[in-house]
Amino acid sequence: MYKKGNFIPKAKKAYNKCLDAIEKEDQRTVNKIWREVFGTQFPLEEQLTKSHAASFTYNNTEEFVEDHYLVNVRYDLEIDCHVKQNGFRTMLLSALIGRGVFLKFGKTLRFFVRNCNVPEPYIIKWKIRNIGSVAEKRDMIRGQLLLDTGDKARTEHSQFNGPHYVECYVIKNGICLARDRIDVPIKEPVKAIQ
Repeated sequence: MYKKGNFIPKAKKAYNKCLDAIEKEDQRTVNKIWREVFGTQFPLEEQLTKSHAASFTYNNTEEFVEDHYLVNVRYDLEIDCHVKQNGFRTMLLSALIGRGVFLKFGKTLRFFVRNCNVPEPYIIKWKIRNIGSVAEKRDMIRGQLLLDTGDKARTEHSQFNGPHYVECYVIKNGICLARDRIDVPIKEPVKAIQ
């Protein structure tokens, strides 16, 4: 596999996820971690019980980049997010996550490409994924691959509790050459930004 740039931080992150998966006991969590490391080709749980499956009435609209493009991550991509609310200072989501802070409802979230070393031209696709019981009850798990409008950014809004995430993919000649992900923890209120 060809790799351009420093891959060691990403390799360490994947290694730590593997260690985490080995230590976990809940099979659902273990499978989720393995999928984060190895992609969607790693299987989820074989079957949910019928009673559990019946309680999920949402549409599974999630798409995976591996199902649409070849994936050969050879370049670096870094995304971040400006968190805004009227009357308050704009902050970077990456700085807030490092402090263990949750976002409140009503924030404007502008995700953007902070750094990308893929030679142009290329296209960018975004994936906005809502996770948790509230997203399922509202039938809003989302997860589709959305074409960038040309400004290398995507605006969203914090609307309900749950662990959400955003992924960004750089596609060139039908191949995903770079990808990044940022978690978006939304919770009311406890330790929330005012």
